[in-house]
Amino acid sequence: MKIYMDTPALLVRPTRNTDWRYMKALHKLSVYIPVDLIYPFDVNDILYENINFVSNKILRKIFRQSSPGNPGRRTRSINIGNVRRSSADVVYSHRHQFPVNIGAVPAVWFYSVADPRMLLANGVTEREIAAQYERQGQGYRLATKVQVTTEAEVKRHAARFPELADRFVSAPWFRPDLSAISPSEAREKHSNDETIKILFIGRQARRKGLDILLDAIRLVSASEKSRLSLDIVSSFSDGPINLDVGVDLRRHTEITDADMFELLRRAHVYAMPCRLETFGLVFIEAMSHGCAVLGPDWEVQQEILDYGDAGANVALQKETICAALREICFDRTKRLRLAEAAIERFVARYSPASVAKSYLAMFEDAIESWSHGAHK
Repeated sequence: MKIYMDTPALLVRPTRNTDWRYMKALHKLSVYIPVDLIYPFDVNDILYENINFVSNKILRKIFRQSSPGNPGRRTRSINIGNVRRSSADVVYSHRHQFPVNIGAVPAVWFYSVADPRMLLANGVTEREIAAQYERQGQGYRLATKVQVTTEAEVKRHAARFPELADRFVSAPWFRPDLSAISPSEAREKHSNDETIKILFIGRQARRKGLDILLDAIRLVSASEKSRLSLDIVSSFSDGPINLDVGVDLRRHTEITDADMFELLRRAHVYAMPCRLETFGLVFIEAMSHGCAVLGPDWEVQQEILDYGDAGANVALQKETICAALREICFDRTKRLRLAEAAIERFVARYSPASVAKSYLAMFEDAIESWSHGAHK
């Protein structure tokens, strides 16, 4: 099966564009499923994306606003000639604007409106959320299938667009080169708990909820704090945070994947009570390494953690987080149960092989729906 990847070949600052990097990482799907991913070199598309990127940067600095011509605010076309010459079976897009001229082959758009409850909590208005649905609805009507990451999002979008209900499909984010530790390794780690190792990872520490986590730890008794250690991996790109918390603390800035996996392998608890997070691949990475995970109670993270069976979903108040953290840290039986359930859920739902199968089913579904005219 040939998949035409709707993504620019080159970007000015690729390391900061997670969507673009994700599209490139998807080439490893072919390790698990019979797909050939085609990455076109389209000069016009490269210029389009990079000019918009540069102009937005300049306008934000001068006028604190983005360009009215940026990819999220104007119609965009795809090079149909390139698509046809590639003999692609499916076009796959993770761009802000779905191409309005798609029509040659089935097309999947990976895009959605984030959890409204989470958006409202972060200052987005009901009117703004409605505008997001309206704007994205234009792309939903053009796409053959619309990918979201959870079944909860499928149900919410289907309810919002009942005439397009069968268009929404669930396939989680793909994280290649990730495997689970064995249950015996997890049991050994959690049995060695004279010091409970807590880990937090997030470049934007405030958005990821580090300040709330630290406030929760400050509520823990002095005797309990003496049993805790905390590793923080962050560049604090959204502002400094007071780290005086009264526990053994180590701060890391930029680290390699190997170093991050070593921290996860040693950690008993992964805690990241995010204010705003549309998915959170690091939750998946923590689950694969046998951590007992503490995350927010937003729509997507509830499903990732199997509604509390494979982790703890908590409301974002320091008292609530403190209570959940104390229970996880100091109740070895519960902590190990959550860690073992997290490994099982990772293998069944979020491992590279499992996610790749979800992608293959989605692509096959798009082709079948197209052949039956369901896109029209």
